[in-house]
Amino acid sequence: MKANIIIALLISLMATTVIAQQNIPGFISNSYLQSSNLLSNVSSLTNYRSGKNIPSYIAEEITNNNTYYKISCQPKGASIASWGLATIRCSKNSGGPHGIVSTLNSYYNLLIVDDDEDDYHKEFVTTSSVHGGFFFNTKKNYIYIIMLSRPEQHFAMAKIEINNLTVEQMKAFARDFINNTVFQ
Repeated sequence: MKANIIIALLISLMATTVIAQQNIPGFISNSYLQSSNLLSNVSSLTNYRSGKNIPSYIAEEITNNNTYYKISCQPKGASIASWGLATIRCSKNSGGPHGIVSTLNSYYNLLIVDDDEDDYHKEFVTTSSVHGGFFFNTKKNYIYIIMLSRPEQHFAMAKIEINNLTVEQMKAFARDFINNTVFQ
């Protein structure tokens, strides 16, 4: 029952938006998302995943809703960078206001339904132009980041899959990703 309510909320939220159709550079900018690191076909995405030991649990496809980037970060004190994969989805707000807390919590509740909530970290980050938040399972290698522009409330979501980061490094990376995002 709870999952049905959450799914209904997400569907209604997404029904009020128009997909940005893989025009991420025209929608947001972020120093982690370089055009030279765009993975624009299934072959390059599959090869990159394989080379960086980032497994895929579903069949790979490039759609108008998702854009894939190779990303890297060098945590403080680390001698080498950690490489990963960013899946980005954006949409313009064409409906009423949606706050970051309710938006992030909707995704959070949906995605942790089969997991132990004690294994998750969730946090909010706000700037004058972006209200964001993130969550991740402390036992896995991916971070979900949700952002809304201020005051328009356009939407961007990133799923970051990155190996070899500690929990503290994942938190620092997610905060930095949000702080470096600018909606166009």
